[in-house]
Amino acid sequence: MKLPKIKFENMTPELQEIANGMDLEFDAIVDPMDVFLLDETANEDYINVGIDLSAEILNKLNSEINSIKDNINTNETQGYHQDSKENPEGCEETS
Repeated sequence: MKLPKIKFENMTPELQEIANGMDLEFDAIVDPMDVFLLDETANEDYINVGIDLSAEILNKLNSEINSIKDNINTNETQGYHQDSKENPEGCEETS
């Protein structure tokens, strides 16, 4: 696994002083045998599954929002108002 280098001439003066005229190299923080890459088609499939799942969640949320709006409209039509202390007969308060 090839890791990036910082060339001495691209360093800040502070880093140049520490590097003592040498380029800086990064050390691997994981064993290269533990690293694997996904090909583009697998990555695209993964993204498409995420998009489909997100769309499904949004559709369910929109459905719930519409249901709540319908309940609010029904309660207002029946004369129930949240600020009122008494509910009209047959209208139950829900939380």
